[in-house]
Amino acid sequence: METIEQQKALADRILDGLKVISPYAILAGGAPRDWYFNEKANDLDFYLYTSAMTLHAAKKQLAKVLGIDSSQIKTKSRIDSSLYATMQCLRTILDVEGFDMPVQIMLLNKPKDEFKVVDVMSTSICKIFYHEGKIIPKQEFMLTVKTKIIFLDEGYSWSDPHPTKIVNRFKHKFTTATKERAMERLLDSLAEV
Repeated sequence: METIEQQKALADRILDGLKVISPYAILAGGAPRDWYFNEKANDLDFYLYTSAMTLHAAKKQLAKVLGIDSSQIKTKSRIDSSLYATMQCLRTILDVEGFDMPVQIMLLNKPKDEFKVVDVMSTSICKIFYHEGKIIPKQEFMLTVKTKIIFLDEGYSWSDPHPTKIVNRFKHKFTTATKERAMERLLDSLAEV
């Protein structure tokens, strides 16, 4: 895709379809983060819960609302999904073909998971989402932006695949530390004013 606006238009179109399945479907993590920094996204990761009882039924449901054939929806292998292995609310990751950029649908375990999925992302720099045409950063994301410190969510380690990927991606822009250290840095900067 050529521009961020074109990527957002595609995200809006996909979200419009996904909202037929769940009005709480969101685009979260990498794309909204990249857009926040005025950069094009590499892919679009949508999170939602479906009441479909089987994976086959979920794929048919998704194909119908997205206007594609169900053969264009592929289940990721366990190796591919190892980046998300510690994300307990995640049921299945689906790759969706037929769009101008890579699209993934992250199916969640329970309906209420839609309200907490961003809060349990591995690193603070990923705690941001896109919904109803707006980029919505969580408090942890903004703390990282202000202090230039990325910190982990509970239950994650810097050696886990996803945090390792994030550290490598942002090593020239941010450092890593604890949330407490980020809070100290923020308070120090306020004291200097």
